[in-house]
Amino acid sequence: MLDVHAILLLTLVCTIAAGVLMVAVTFPAARYLASAGLLLPALPIYLARSFALKR
Repeated sequence: MLDVHAILLLTLVCTIAAGVLMVAVTFPAARYLASAGLLLPALPIYLARSFALKR
């Protein structure tokens, strides 16, 4: 069970770090579109986390 939490945490950190960097270095007009892309992985991560916590 601890392995699942570690993998989810690592995935979340990598997703946020890559997303923030992408938004920070892109053209300012593209930031709004790119920031929407940060939320795309949120649903699978949330579902995986809730599934892991129910076990």
